[in-house]
Amino acid sequence: MKRAVSLSLGTSRRNFSTRLEIFGEEVEVRRIGCDGDLRQLASLLRHFDGRVQALGLGGMNFAYRVGARAYAVAQAAALRRLVRRTPLVDGSLLKDTVERRLVVYLAHEYGLDWPSLRVLVVSALDRFGLTEALVREGAAVVIGDALFGLRLPLLFSSLQGFALAARLLLPLLRRLPLTWFYPTGAKQDRPGNSRAPVYRRVQVIAGDFHFLWRYLPADLAGKGVIASSLWPEECALLRTRGAAWVATPLPAVEGRSWAANIWEAALTAAVGRTRLEGWGEEVLWSRLQEAGLRPRMEVFHGKTGR
Repeated sequence: MKRAVSLSLGTSRRNFSTRLEIFGEEVEVRRIGCDGDLRQLASLLRHFDGRVQALGLGGMNFAYRVGARAYAVAQAAALRRLVRRTPLVDGSLLKDTVERRLVVYLAHEYGLDWPSLRVLVVSALDRFGLTEALVREGAAVVIGDALFGLRLPLLFSSLQGFALAARLLLPLLRRLPLTWFYPTGAKQDRPGNSRAPVYRRVQVIAGDFHFLWRYLPADLAGKGVIASSLWPEECALLRTRGAAWVATPLPAVEGRSWAANIWEAALTAAVGRTRLEGWGEEVLWSRLQEAGLRPRMEVFHGKTGR
C-alpha cells in the first residue's frame, strides 16, 4: 500500500485518515494539522521524510505566482529544505491545471454563463490559474487579496492591475510570516459573519476556503461557491446561509472535499511525482475523469445555470 501524508499549519480539528484506490493503486491518505505550530510542522516533516511515498504541505504555498513569474515564499522554502527523500507537494500543480479546467467544466456541464457573472476571488495569489481561467471565460472578476490578506479596503477589478501591484509588493511580502495574511490553527474553526458590501455585488465566491470561512458572508442567498477543503459541517452552514450551490475541483471522499495539497500528495503517492508532473494539463484532466475523480457539484437552492 502507498502512503500519503498532508502536514498542515491548519487546525487539527480537520484531521482524518482514509484509504482509497487511485489509478489502480491503494493509497492510505492522512492529514495532520499542527494548529499553527511551525516547530511541530517542521518536526513532523523530518519524521515522515523517507517513510511515506508523498508528503503534502498545507496552509502555505512554495511560491506566489503572478503570470509567468514565481516568488518563493521564505517560510515555505525553509520547511522544504527539511525534506530530502520524499516528494513534498503544496497543491500548486492541481491549482494550475485541474482548477483551470473546472471553470470550463462548470459552463459545459452545468450551464454557468460566466460572461453574465461577477466573481469574487478571495486570493488570486493562491489561485492565479483559477483567476486567469475565469477572466478568459468572460467573468467579471473582483480580486480580494488586499482586502482579505492585508485588511486594506482595496479591491482589484483588473487582472493586469492586480498583477502590477503584486509584482511591486511581492519581493517584500514573500518574506513575511504567513500568519500575517492567512488564518491558521484555531482561526480556521470559526466562521465569519461579514456584511462587507462586496458580497452584494457578486454572484459567485471562489478561492481558498479558509479565507472564505474566516470572512464568510452573513447572507449567501443565491450565490455559488467554488472552493476546496470543504468538510460536511461547513457545507451545511453554506446551505443554511442560503448558498445556491458549491463546486469543488475533485470529488468528496467520505463527505470531505480535500485541500489541493492533500489530493496532489495522494496522486503523487499513486503514480510518482515525475509521472504526475509529466502528464500536463490535458492528460492529467483526462486521467482523472477516466478514474471517476470528477469535480463535485452540489445544488442547494435554485439552479446553477440551466
